[in-house]
Amino acid sequence: MLWEERIRQGMIDMASKHGPAQIVTGTVLDVDETQDTCTVTTVDGLEIPEVQLRATINPDERKAWVLLPAVNSEVLIGNIENGTQWCVLIVSEITGIRSEVNNTVFEVDGEKFQLSNDQENLSTLIRDLITTIREMVFTTNVGPTIQLVNDQAFQSLQTRFNNLLK
Repeated sequence: MLWEERIRQGMIDMASKHGPAQIVTGTVLDVDETQDTCTVTTVDGLEIPEVQLRATINPDERKAWVLLPAVNSEVLIGNIENGTQWCVLIVSEITGIRSEVNNTVFEVDGEKFQLSNDQENLSTLIRDLITTIREMVFTTNVGPTIQLVNDQAFQSLQTRFNNLLK
């Protein structure tokens, strides 16, 4: 490590112990969605790994809103309790959103979204509904119906839902 970098790091260490909380602007280098962290490079060129995207670092406690920042997007990060941990405060661009509340999950990935709980998934539920409607048979005075008159409309609806839902 160059002496300039050692002095700089020493000043950062001293400020973190004795100074006010640090808020820094940076650029996202990579995102780890499994750990809900990212690596950020500050405007000074300092690389900060494992910047938290949510309030807890315990992977079993994923019940939170998580904004997934885009690689190369600008972020504002804050130092947690003047220590070595950092968290993302504001992002300029996201590639996805994830929220978990109890057993309900909501995810958006920029193309489609998913809404599910431990029993159902919205996409599967709508697919099953449309399939059931398309298979309906009614008994009339001349016997059972053999073809849904507006079957093509339900096929079109299914395609549209598939374009929206995961």
